[in-house]
Amino acid sequence: MIVDALYDKHDLKYLGMATTAGFIWSPFGVVGTVPYLLLVLFVYLKPRYRRYLCNWKSIVFNTLSIGIGTIYLLYLGSNEFKFPIGFIWQFSKDYTDLALRLVIFWLSEFASLGFLTLLLIFLGILFSHSKTLSKRNFQESIALLKQEFGITPIQLALFLVSISVLLVLPLFKMGIKNDLVMRSSIASLFIFWAFVAKVVADVSLRIQMKFKLLYMLITVLLTMGFLTSFNEIGRSVLKYHFGPPVLSNTLTTGNVNEPEVVLQRIGNKNSIFYRYFGK
Repeated sequence: MIVDALYDKHDLKYLGMATTAGFIWSPFGVVGTVPYLLLVLFVYLKPRYRRYLCNWKSIVFNTLSIGIGTIYLLYLGSNEFKFPIGFIWQFSKDYTDLALRLVIFWLSEFASLGFLTLLLIFLGILFSHSKTLSKRNFQESIALLKQEFGITPIQLALFLVSISVLLVLPLFKMGIKNDLVMRSSIASLFIFWAFVAKVVADVSLRIQMKFKLLYMLITVLLTMGFLTSFNEIGRSVLKYHFGPPVLSNTLTTGNVNEPEVVLQRIGNKNSIFYRYFGK
């Protein structure tokens, strides 16, 4: 919905409600969308787009979502927060080992593929230019971005934001299993992989041939990245059950996770939500 609002200005009025609803589905997931919400705000603050912000439907729908969102935030804020919270170096005694693990994590998860994709775009535009890159032919670069790769400046901006978010997220830990990184990265990973797949699919044939080895390497890494999704889909198919689970199974779900994992989900009965809204 956030990305769609960048393309269809009339969908801005639904953005507040969609974001608010996301808090119940995945609060950390919504946290991961904040950089993209800021990008939307940056775009709509431009003079030619401000009228969409002032549209009465946008004002009414997004204002109503604040009330609903407040209740959701009070519910989430009622947690007792009995889980690790802080920068990753606060939980490590060996900073050298931590730095090494962080770099390996970056490279294996997204940085290698992101760098190669940006390198292909840069070399492709440079190769297609009639002269060296400069401010004078910036518009030509924009045109080549669409012509040679089928992407727009806003799509490239989204990709760069996704890389930035994925770089920063691992630096802060929240939750025993580092839930913040796992969940808040969802939006950025979706945009990241969708962009790379689009570049591979839409890049012009002459760029493919000119930088054949680079293009093949990106394609191989992209294909390898799909493998984990097959595991998730297979698990869902094997464990699929039509209708609600039987009561005997539901009663045992509290014992599925380790006690410390269950503990981090417990709410405070004296919180504002449980005193006034949860009754």
